[in-house]
Amino acid sequence: MNKSIKNLLIVVAMAAIVLCVGCQKNNSDIDETKAQVSQVSPAVWERSESETRTYNVIAKEHADELRKNESDWLTDGKLDPSKFSTESGEPYRVQMLMPESVAKKLDTRELLDFCMQHSSVKDFTLFNSWEEGFDNVVNVINVFDYIFARDDMAGVVYDAYMAREVVKEDATAQGIDSVLEIILAQDATYDGLTDEQRKAVIAKKDEFKKCREDNDVRIYGTTSMFGAALESGSKWDSLLK
Repeated sequence: MNKSIKNLLIVVAMAAIVLCVGCQKNNSDIDETKAQVSQVSPAVWERSESETRTYNVIAKEHADELRKNESDWLTDGKLDPSKFSTESGEPYRVQMLMPESVAKKLDTRELLDFCMQHSSVKDFTLFNSWEEGFDNVVNVINVFDYIFARDDMAGVVYDAYMAREVVKEDATAQGIDSVLEIILAQDATYDGLTDEQRKAVIAKKDEFKKCREDNDVRIYGTTSMFGAALESGSKWDSLLK
């Protein structure tokens, strides 16, 4: 083999190696991009550890005052509002820790309805930021943890939100609507909805936004708690363009 042919073969071989390495890098970049796209952002309720939540601290400090029996919560298998209402004069802390045995007897909608009546939701707007308000909601009562662990959580929250009336809200309605919007804005909730439901959520939040704008209502400086609660790179972004 003459020298010129040998040199040519060496050049071709080196080019092939460079091309191969480049292909591997590009494929690696593509795989990494796919992984980033499919990654679900941690839900807002996952930011604080359940072990350090207020309801667990209260439970340890006032163990003798907690309602530990199903009969303390249920009448004929259903939640009995007269048993846990603060208006009944019962200590507020007894509402903070629902036993798992009670939660198992209730469907997700019943659990959500219970939470929406809780004073922590009504007080949502009283903090320095929506993050603090929402942290208070999920930290003072353990029932939300049962809800977030349910497979039908997204659909139940969706139904509750779609049933809300779009009117000028009082403080209680602001708390309920805002908490529902924050939960809906999470990637975990997005994944549990159909395409039709996702579009309906966007349409509904736009109705609330316009109503608040028309009535000069701001909740923590915004007319859309849904928009405020979206994570960077949210899965909802494609529907908001």
